[in-house]
Formats: sequence, structure tokens, C-alpha cells
Amino acid sequence: MNFLVTENTLVMKTLSKSDWAILGLAGLTALAVGCGPADDDNPLLDCQLLVESAINGGVTLGAGTCYQVDHRLTLSSGVLRIEPGVRLTFAQDAGIAVRDDGRLRAVGTAEKPVVFTGLESRRGFWRGLQFLDTRSDDNRLEHAVIEFAGSSKWHGGEQSQAGLFVYGNGVQLTLRNTTLRANLVAAVTIDGPQADLVLDNNRYEDNVLPLRIAPNHVGSLTSAQTFEGNDGQFVLVDGFSLSRKVERAQTWHALAVPYQFAHVAVIEQPVTIEPGTVLEFRQNTGLQIEATGRLIANADGADKIVFKGAEDINGFWRGLYFYKSFSSENVLANTTVQHAGAAKWHGGEQSQANIFLRGGSDKAMLTVRNTEVTGSGKYGISVENEAVLSDCQGLEVSANNEDDFKAQANAVVCN
Repeated sequence: MNFLVTENTLVMKTLSKSDWAILGLAGLTALAVGCGPADDDNPLLDCQLLVESAINGGVTLGAGTCYQVDHRLTLSSGVLRIEPGVRLTFAQDAGIAVRDDGRLRAVGTAEKPVVFTGLESRRGFWRGLQFLDTRSDDNRLEHAVIEFAGSSKWHGGEQSQAGLFVYGNGVQLTLRNTTLRANLVAAVTIDGPQADLVLDNNRYEDNVLPLRIAPNHVGSLTSAQTFEGNDGQFVLVDGFSLSRKVERAQTWHALAVPYQFAHVAVIEQPVTIEPGTVLEFRQNTGLQIEATGRLIANADGADKIVFKGAEDINGFWRGLYFYKSFSSENVLANTTVQHAGAAKWHGGEQSQANIFLRGGSDKAMLTVRNTEVTGSGKYGISVENEAVLSDCQGLEVSANNEDDFKAQANAVVCN
């Protein structure tokens, strides 16, 4: 049996040599034909050509079939459904862009995944998959493999080079039980802070980076992720050009690798950090907890939460800055904050610290206990007028370049 793509559907049909002769004489092109063993009734090669006109309007690629993609295809209408065991092989720099009213539903099984691969088995051979402004529950990659992609950019920004590139706020996508292997730049890049995403139980192996995501999507990752043999064994949190803000309440789950922040992330909604989470920060970056934002890092009785520099150097990153967030919900319990205090948060020298609480009309509040604060480039903890630092049981502040505590006259410290 073979599958012949007509205008909108895949028709299951047995094609003889005479059938193909008729198609050739008519000047028609077989848009997509399922693979199978060659025999007298099937003169085609194993994988048949898939072209853009075949995938738009709604079509299903039947289970166990095989296709080749020679160019960049755009899926802008209808649902492309890919069944278990289908294999799509891409020529150099080919790929599929899913956008607007197009949907991609590639759902395999553990035994028969859907495979997106290159004609050559090397990093960065084909371009990859892109999702742009396509919002639907039909956008699903489950029990799939994406490998050897990331050959070139989808747009001018270097962040668009990835095995799977999600761009813009109008995307809904579930990525689950999927292996992303040997992709250049990143296996997955998410540049669109308001996209609706689920990333669950995926495996990232032998990529340059496993994940590069906007701060608002850290909470899209479940803890069930596997990382093995990537050049960078961390999740890069990168705000790109669209947003460096956390704009919805979320939990940052503990992973087997650290989160590494490339920019200052501004937390405008409550963020809960699971025990055992490690957060690394590149030079002069940090977290700014602002207004309705809250930082809830409570690891009492569990594995410690660590905030640290990407390099173990005093004063490497900027630190934790609480600004207009006057709430008892802000808590650091059983945590380590080390090697921050790289630069001031505002003009005053007191703002250069591992932990800085703004005061006055912008005052903040923080509860801290069973926490180690060390290795600041200036102060360990700095508290301005009218800001509140409470509890302080089991708080150890040491080995900072200047004073361990810097408190202005009307600050409330450890009461």
C-alpha cells in the first residue's frame, strides 16, 4: 500500500507501474508517497518527497511511512497529523515552519516515535522546526525525536538557530516524551514570553545547549527532564529582545542541571523555587523582585536552594534586589547566596550587595533563615530605611569584601 497526497487528503492506494506511467505522462508530481520495500509494483525509493502544497489544508501522514523534505516548507493552514513510526528526513538547511492557521500534531509512541532527522547524521545539518503565532492544542510533539538540526537562523537574530524554535507570543505547544539530539546552538529556543507551553519529560543529549528560554517560561519546564552530554549542561534563561520579565505566577522546578541567567530577570508575579534548585548567574546579572512580584525560596527540611555566580569569584553577579515588594511572602529559607555584589542597583553605594532591600517609598520586606550569604563584591546584606529583614535564625553572613551587614538608620533588621 502507498499513500498519495491529493489536494487535502492522503488517499491510501496501491499503485502499479502503469499507474506511475500515467501520472508521469500527465505531468503530475507525486507529492508524498509512503515508504515501503521496493518491488515490481513500487518503483520508488524508500522515502518520498514531501512538498509545501501537500501539507497545507489538513493531511495525515500514515503510520510507519517515510518522507523526504528538500526545502524549507511553510505550514500555514490546516493540521498536519503525523502518526507513530513516521520518519521525516531533511536535506541540508531544509525545515518546516508552522505558523498562523497551520498546526503540527506529531504523536508517536515509545516504541514507534515520530522522527525528524537529517540526511546526514551531524549537528546542524538541517534547519529544524519553527512555530510562529500558531495557537492550538493540536500543536503537539509527543514521543518524537528531533536530531541533527539548527543549521541556520529562522530570522536575523542568532537565537533563532535551534532544533526547535518557538517565536512570538501567539504560540501554544506541548513538547512531551521527546528526544532532542545533536542540535546546533540549542535543542529548543523559546523567544516569546506570552506563549502557552508545556515541556514535560523530554531528553536533551549531545546538543550545544539543551534549552534557551525566556524568564517567563522557566515555569513551563517540569522537573522530569533528562540532560546528557550537552556542551553546556545548563538551561540558559535569556530574555532576548521581547521581555526579561516574569509576568505570571509560576514554580521553578528543580532540575538535574542549573538554570543559568544571561540577563537581569525582573520578577513581577510570585515565583516559587523548589528545594534543590541551583540558579547560576552570568556576570552582572541577577533577580529583581518588584512590586507584586514575590520570591518564595523555602527549602526548610529539604535540599538547599543555591543562588551563585556562573564563576566562583567574589562579586561576579549583581545579586537579589527587592524593590517595592513589601510582603511576608518573600522568603529565603535553607538557601545559599554567594559571589554577588558585582555592581550597584541604583546610585547609592549601599545598593551593591548579595541581597539588597530598597527602602523609603519603594521599601521591601524579606524573611531569611538558615541561609548562608557569602562572597559579595561589597556588602553581604544591605537594608535601606524602612525596609524589613526579619527572622534571621540560622543566618550566616561572611567572607564579603566589605561589611557583612549595611543597614540604614530606620531599617528593621532581624527583629
